[in-house]
Amino acid sequence: MRRFIYPALMLLLVMFAGSTAHTSALASTRAANLIGAYADDWPSANSTIGPLDTNKFFYKDGLPASATDPTSNNNKPGCEATDPATGNLVYPLNVTCIITYGAVNSPNNLDSFLASINPNRHVILAFCNEPEIHMGPSGCVCDLPLWTSPAPCSTAGNFILQFDEQSQAVQSFLNNHPAYHIQFAEDSWAGYYSPTQPDCSFIVPPSSVNYYFVDVYEQNNTGQDLGQDTAWNNWVGCTDNNAGVTRGIAEYGINCGGDKSTLYKTFNADQTYLENHFQNLELWALWYAGGCLFTNQKAITAWQLIEDGLTGHPL
Repeated sequence: MRRFIYPALMLLLVMFAGSTAHTSALASTRAANLIGAYADDWPSANSTIGPLDTNKFFYKDGLPASATDPTSNNNKPGCEATDPATGNLVYPLNVTCIITYGAVNSPNNLDSFLASINPNRHVILAFCNEPEIHMGPSGCVCDLPLWTSPAPCSTAGNFILQFDEQSQAVQSFLNNHPAYHIQFAEDSWAGYYSPTQPDCSFIVPPSSVNYYFVDVYEQNNTGQDLGQDTAWNNWVGCTDNNAGVTRGIAEYGINCGGDKSTLYKTFNADQTYLENHFQNLELWALWYAGGCLFTNQKAITAWQLIEDGLTGHPL
């Protein structure tokens, strides 16, 4: 899923950069392997702020029988859905699907869903999106071996047991279907880790995951970077020393519902920070919906430069 630039093309780009006044100052590097966004209208967002590498999908009541089935949040097209007007995939095969589900699946249902994914597509599954805040009566549903029926997970310990069981079930499918490119991640809520002494009990063991992801939102009008965010720093601390498991940002929202005129400054600051401190970051994905959506050109340009791996643009 990485973007490769062939040597001949790279030479042309270097020659072109040298022939223009402002691009000669640009450095080329990507802050994350995958840079994308969730959007209510993903194809439109892809045209406006893309090209996007990812989209995020939510199935609150568990995975459906097929990856073509719509999501439980606003009935959005599933990862493998096709556009009825054109017959084309809504999300091209080079788009990675981040798929979260909030209730445990039976082995047969899980296998059916996984088998419906195109083997050429990269998919990252996450059981129980933001488990730290979804343990209540309407939260994530577990079905542990000693339980008589499915019920809310309720505790960090139950969540971790169920997460590990689901991770093993996915691995069992992959053992029998090695052509598929499916991985497993935990997707946490950054705000839970804001106390001075954070509770790290929801962090699953590294043996259960390919990635640690987090959803982070900031009201930030000053252009400061994530390194100034206590919740982010504490989540990083909770996921440190976990056998080198790669991190990612699955939802990134800045000034949601607020002023977006200086949003580009925060994008630029976070790009520099992430490049300097997290050289192997897997994912950086916007939450491009509701009050987090932005339309000003400076912010759009800044995000597209991040997608292209370019820094130093004089916005």
